Amino acid sequence: MHVAVSSDGEMSQQEMLRELAEARICPVMVYEENGKQIVPLFKSPQLALEFAKRNTPKEYSIGTMEAGEDDLAALKAEGFEPTVLEWPNKRQCNVHVLQLTKETETHKRGYRNTT
Repeated sequence: MHVAVSSDGEMSQQEMLRELAEARICPVMVYEENGKQIVPLFKSPQLALEFAKRNTPKEYSIGTMEAGEDDLAALKAEGFEPTVLEWPNKRQCNVHVLQLTKETETHKRGYRNTT
């Protein structure tokens, strides 16, 4: 499963990638629904990326990450409820910084298409 990530306007794309690779932190997009903190999961990175595009301003750096069982367990331990979304609906999102337990390979895939 894949999660959407966003700099929340605080970092450039290069800074976000560096933090992910060196500090092993990932800014995962989350939202609240019915009093629960939800981590949206998607079956493809494309859907996760569309969710990030739809729910952040165009100047924010965004991306996706494949979430492993250990990542999902850490999010659950922090009080988040992983929920599979079939479609990247518009939500009022925040960013939760997830501390990763494993090394992560990062890739830059160009710039956000804003059209």
